Amino acid sequence: MPTSDSISYDTLDDLHRDALFHAISNVLATDLALTTYAQIIDGLPVANVAWDQYSSKIHRRHPVNDHVGLCPGALDRTKEFRVDFDIKSLRFSPALLRAFESAPSPSTRAFGLRLIELTASALHQIAVLLLQLDLCMHDRSTTRGLDIQSVTLWEPGQNPFARVVPDPTLFAHPHFMAQEQYPDGLADVVGYWAENRILGGVVLFDRSQDWEHDKEPNDALLGFLQNPDGKTTTCPLPILPTSNNRERIDPWDAIPVHKVYRDPWEREPPRKRLRMQEFMGRDVISSLDFPEYDVDEELKSLRERFPP
Repeated sequence: MPTSDSISYDTLDDLHRDALFHAISNVLATDLALTTYAQIIDGLPVANVAWDQYSSKIHRRHPVNDHVGLCPGALDRTKEFRVDFDIKSLRFSPALLRAFESAPSPSTRAFGLRLIELTASALHQIAVLLLQLDLCMHDRSTTRGLDIQSVTLWEPGQNPFARVVPDPTLFAHPHFMAQEQYPDGLADVVGYWAENRILGGVVLFDRSQDWEHDKEPNDALLGFLQNPDGKTTTCPLPILPTSNNRERIDPWDAIPVHKVYRDPWEREPPRKRLRMQEFMGRDVISSLDFPEYDVDEELKSLRERFPP
């Protein structure tokens, strides 16, 4: 997602440059990052990952079901990429780098938030780069003889009046599909998918106010990112919802109402919902989206609000 005025993090002072280097390096060293990027180099996600998303368009007979593991060479090629990759090649918004550098102490909230934002941007950029390299190491024998495009665009025989149009990539997060307005188009769609796989979600920020108090955004994550040797700390990734974090924001209202986003163009403008949509989804509530659903004191009130 870097723009023409983006610059290297090497312009930072020693404290901030070292902190960002360690943060990116620690995440890239994880097996989670390795297997995520290896799937991009392969050209297709493995079956269990392809199914591991909300609002999946994948049909039960989809050929990706046969893609149960990475194709030969994809993992080794990713390891080579990781060894050779120069973090200095990444580019960031000058304003974001200045905001990071203006937080003098690693113990402050501002330092932690901007470090997380820069790390997420780096992970996104790497995914974009890998897609643009077009390595495509996929072995079509693992998907019924079909190549990457044929698998991606595969459709079952279905009623043309109820057709489910395939997404242009299987590396897709359903809430971040506005490729027409992304700087790198479809590659940015893949970038958001990679963030989601590695971090546990796409990293967004509450821009509605200045968060000046010094409570850290996530102690476990920051401890991992800031450790000079990430291998000596427990990796908290991917970060998933728990009963300790109960605040939820409707995606429809996130940007226009609550000002929660990383980039204001990251999602399509909300469309007016039909009345029936106000009541949709109540039969698929889970403790992943609503952790309080499994908490005894909240269970009754939640079920009263959202009856089966």
